[in-house]
Amino acid sequence: MDERALLDLAVSGIAIGCWFLAYGLARLVTRPASPPPQPATPDLGTEPPAVVSLLVNRWTTTEDAAESTLLDLAARRFIELRQPGNEPMQTTVHLPAAAPDESGLRPYERRVLSRVQGLAVGGVVPLTALTFRDQAQAKTWNKRLRAEVVAEARAAGLSRRRFGRGVAAVLVALAALAAAAAGAAAYHYGSWSASEDNPGVAAGIVTFLLLSGIAGLSPASGTPRSAGRWPPAGSAYATGCAGTRSSPTCRRLRSWCGTGTSATARRSARPTSPAPSSTWAWATASWSGRRSAVRGTACGSGIPASGPATAVPRRSSSSAR
Repeated sequence: MDERALLDLAVSGIAIGCWFLAYGLARLVTRPASPPPQPATPDLGTEPPAVVSLLVNRWTTTEDAAESTLLDLAARRFIELRQPGNEPMQTTVHLPAAAPDESGLRPYERRVLSRVQGLAVGGVVPLTALTFRDQAQAKTWNKRLRAEVVAEARAAGLSRRRFGRGVAAVLVALAALAAAAAGAAAYHYGSWSASEDNPGVAAGIVTFLLLSGIAGLSPASGTPRSAGRWPPAGSAYATGCAGTRSSPTCRRLRSWCGTGTSATARRSARPTSPAPSSTWAWATASWSGRRSAVRGTACGSGIPASGPATAVPRRSSSSAR
């Protein structure tokens, strides 16, 4: 290969490599970190359960977001959960005869409720039927749910984009330099090969769009940590959760904040059946014996898993209806 071509390839490769180095450093500097804990308090906030789940799990959307939203809808009488016996798999979801006003529902709450309404026959659907059998459909549904929860957190001032305007501007500028180097290399190659269609401009445009697209899209979707970072309000909320270390206060956090269940559901659900260590697994259509630990926070490590761990549907006294 011609030495000039090797030089062009080396320059363009170094330029693109420098961009990825800058991008990696930006992700390292802006990675979500748990803020220092505040003094312990038994009081939990009034934030929606799915938003709580997002925040305490450091912007990781777990199955808790949908599950706790379902419980919250039951607490607000949009649905009713009935468990006729000791077997949780027999739980059924009932739509009320007189549907409440849905105008005040948030988008992700409406999504969960629509899932119930779409599967209900005669106003009733088994809880196990709410899960998805098609993995692609489940992935799409959860992706949209996550986007709606993130939007809610940002609207409430609890989250913000991982890359601010300054960082994004620097990455775009570096992408332009890398694109210029790649375009110049392609242009020189086209000139030396006497090609009728010189690929220089196209190579530069493609390189710029690719790199700037990575910088613009990755902080909003991509890896679990890339949904946002702590603004002042979100940091204050998270420090309150992180400071709730004492027992039994921490067990309440594990029970309600870890699963993202709101104060409304707290008043309407009782940890009586199934066993306190069980939670409903939205993705697998089964009750699983995992603790509702808060991953990435004080209550996610080093706290004994004892006491009530999760809220479950109340056993209905009118299950025969």
